[in-house]
Amino acid sequence: MTLGLVFMGIGLVWLPFRKQIARLQYLAASQMFGRKVDFSESKPHHEAGTTTDEERIRGFEMLGVFFCSVLIVGGLLIVVLSLIFRPPWAGAYLGDPVLAVVGAFLILSALGLYLMRHLMARAGVEGWAWLPEGAQFKTYKHQLAWSKLAAGIVAVAGLVFLGVFLWPG
Repeated sequence: MTLGLVFMGIGLVWLPFRKQIARLQYLAASQMFGRKVDFSESKPHHEAGTTTDEERIRGFEMLGVFFCSVLIVGGLLIVVLSLIFRPPWAGAYLGDPVLAVVGAFLILSALGLYLMRHLMARAGVEGWAWLPEGAQFKTYKHQLAWSKLAAGIVAVAGLVFLGVFLWPG
């Protein structure tokens, strides 16, 4: 249950600061790839240099909202399942059934990511279009490989949870 509360806390703290975090992420990514940005950190969101900059910052912000919602919903799910399977008033602790449910949830999420790999790769190509011409990172093939890797990482995390659940103890 504590893990669920921590997830919800992180998501709720991240949510109000998502715009500032998105601006900083955009600045860091732009500087990392040597792209000149024509706005400063102190300007508000609506005064960003160009419409393209605003759209990119908005994309980073929406990604932050997605992660916040995943943390909050995942934390809530963990808390609810721990109350159902191991209620604190029964003297039990967060146990194996929750690990199995979390593992299954992660594996299903990985399956969803894998099925959406082409959509994610196309979005990645469009999102990194500002990179210099010839950059391998912005090719569809490269983005597709990274999409598969993202799905694989989530699936492995799910398998680890299921492995801990099934480990003879």
